[in-house]
Amino acid sequence: DYRLDPSSGMINSLSVEFAGLGGDNKFARYTTEHHWFYPLYKKLIFSTKMTLGYIQEVGQRVPIDEKFYLGGIYSLRGYKARTVSPNKVQTSKDIDGNKVLETVYLGGDKEVFGSSEFTFPLLQEVGVKGVAFVDYGTAFAEGSSFTKTMLMSYGGGIRWASPIGPLRLEYGIPINPRGGLDNKAGRFEFTIGSLF
Repeated sequence: DYRLDPSSGMINSLSVEFAGLGGDNKFARYTTEHHWFYPLYKKLIFSTKMTLGYIQEVGQRVPIDEKFYLGGIYSLRGYKARTVSPNKVQTSKDIDGNKVLETVYLGGDKEVFGSSEFTFPLLQEVGVKGVAFVDYGTAFAEGSSFTKTMLMSYGGGIRWASPIGPLRLEYGIPINPRGGLDNKAGRFEFTIGSLF
């Protein structure tokens, strides 16, 4: 009903990206996203979103920075940004020559993620809303099962249609935190963007 702040209806998209006609990279990426909005009672809005993605080699390996990474305010709130993907632990040395274990995130060939949200007005006259959400998703490698790496989180926050753009302050709590990486108590996420 209103693209910038919908309360009913659907937004559906399908994109196909091909790299290989120029430059060094060669790959094909397919992404589909579906977002549905439904008014439950007065200004209480329920919405659900699901995104599926797949990236395919075209004659050479897909560059690591083109693969799928989840985590953070735009996908899995409560998980550190760009850490939900296949990874490996490797040994390196610090400046004193001591061995240090570090996690290298390799990116996924596929992604599945989505969320369900309830939004409601807090200060309607100035455009401040509250949100409660549940997120789920994973980015995984070709040949592996997404059900084994699926992560979930829940939380809430505040959104404000400010004069300088949409502001989001949200707190996500991981349901199945990864040992040594995620804070069981959750994490704050903040962003301010443009309307377009």
